[in-house]
Amino acid sequence: MVAKQNEDFVLDAIRIWRSENLISFFLDDIQHKVKRDRATKVSVYVAGLSAFTGSPINLFLRGESSIGKTYNTMQALAYFPQDMVIYLGGMSQKSLIHEHGILLNKNGEEIDIDNRPVKPKKRDYDSEESFNEALAQYQENVKLFREEMQDSYTLVDVTDRILVFLETPSYETLHMLKPILSHDKLEIPYKFVDKTGKGSMKTMNVRIRGWPAAIFLTVDRKYMEEIATRSFSVTPEDSDLKRIEANMLTNQQLSYPWEFEGETKGFKVIQQLLERLKEFTENGKVKVVIPFPDLHNLFPHEINRDMRDFQHFGQFLATITLLHYFQRPYIIHHDTRYLIAVAEDVRQAYDIYQELLETTRTGTDKRILDFYHIIVKTKDLWYLKNLTEAYNSKYRKKLSEASIRNMLTRLDQIGYVNIRKDDTDIRTNVFIPLKTEDREKLNNVSKLDSKASLEAKLENSFKTWLTRCSKNTVFFSYKNNPAKPGTWGESELTIEELSGLVMNGHKQENISVKTTAFLEYPVKAEATQKTEIQAEDTLKSDSKANLNISTEQQTNLGIPCPHCQGLGKKAFFANDVDLRIHISAYHETQEYVR
Repeated sequence: MVAKQNEDFVLDAIRIWRSENLISFFLDDIQHKVKRDRATKVSVYVAGLSAFTGSPINLFLRGESSIGKTYNTMQALAYFPQDMVIYLGGMSQKSLIHEHGILLNKNGEEIDIDNRPVKPKKRDYDSEESFNEALAQYQENVKLFREEMQDSYTLVDVTDRILVFLETPSYETLHMLKPILSHDKLEIPYKFVDKTGKGSMKTMNVRIRGWPAAIFLTVDRKYMEEIATRSFSVTPEDSDLKRIEANMLTNQQLSYPWEFEGETKGFKVIQQLLERLKEFTENGKVKVVIPFPDLHNLFPHEINRDMRDFQHFGQFLATITLLHYFQRPYIIHHDTRYLIAVAEDVRQAYDIYQELLETTRTGTDKRILDFYHIIVKTKDLWYLKNLTEAYNSKYRKKLSEASIRNMLTRLDQIGYVNIRKDDTDIRTNVFIPLKTEDREKLNNVSKLDSKASLEAKLENSFKTWLTRCSKNTVFFSYKNNPAKPGTWGESELTIEELSGLVMNGHKQENISVKTTAFLEYPVKAEATQKTEIQAEDTLKSDSKANLNISTEQQTNLGIPCPHCQGLGKKAFFANDVDLRIHISAYHETQEYVR
């Protein structure tokens, strides 16, 4: 019964993984713990996913305290493999290095500092001669150890990691991390002075490697703004409706706690998908190609930072494409799998990006932007007193004139408001919303053409790409084989089939147990070879393999496959179900790729 339940779960998981509604599925599941805040939840989720892409995202959550920045972030990142996520408080660069660094010698081999030579004690030896021998060996070991330590360095590898800054990092820490957060360098050397165990001072050599996804929950220091302007920004919702729904959820958790214990099925499905994506991408052999060379024409270009923001959008688009790993066509080039983005990925990326476009472009809290759009721009000129009255009549939370002035100062800094002296009283400021044509363009840049118009433009752009890239290129996809009903696997695509997938999207196909095995352990396709997997129920108790694995065999790597061991190969699995699927697909059907 348990095996059958696990089998059904795997089948359901694969069907979901191959759907076009993975973002909606995530939102449906997380809403059991986090109400509303769609833009924030999706932004954090996409930022985490971007750690798999090689071009990760930096995300800033703006807004007042207690608005839900930390809770949203921790709940959205709970789906990810937790060895990826590093939560950082207001720590110094030293604590970051000590807690997450590994000491290596010049050859890149780890040094176990606990195995340093220990001086022998004379009382532990029976004779003077044996003690002197031990002492001489100790001195030789000390020499070798010092030589190894002389060129050693501490490596902090943040590749494929998600750094979550719960508090504002110190200036020194941010300065140290800035080159990798800006993607200026893949590895940076760093030196700082630290105390040894004996209390003396010593210069530490450090190397920080990799580009992590970074999520900042505070932007309360001026030195943070420079990197914040190069990043995405989002503000959690601040509304009565959110507070009402959040309190209702808390009440439900208090009244029916057993209904909230454990993980939902949806949580496990998403968690396993992310684990698979981590496996496939951790060697850098999976990348994304955007087959729309004219995409930039659909993006705003009114202000200078649009150049940077288009790069941000490219990161978003690549991340959405990677999320749909199991339904995207691809190219294999020099041992690298290039997933091909489709029109649906562009639409989904735009839908998400629209929700944080203005906060990102302006680097401003959404509360301040809403103040402008809902109140300030409704009149041609305001006095501070009138604006304060208008705000307090609109919102339940009352603000002082000083708070309103601070928001107006920010709107002035980003070019939304002009502050000047009153013509009749130079001691008084007046506030004028800037409603020029350029400003209206800036406020509406996120509005796309109609769906039909967008598809037509993308189709023409794709044809341009295809003309240039189709020669001597073989395209692949996961699909059913109509010539052999019940078979499914990695298959070569015709140009017509590729065009249909890119422009019309993926039609979900019948998924079988054998498909599950294939997707969990994908076979590398050759340019002239099609791989098929027979679809039949193979998770039966009469499996040919002996699955009574002893406890001794269940190593830290998992349960070994006895067939692979007989072939001189190594394959380990987390549980019996995964092992049975593997055996059914690769051994009992002679499809095992050696």
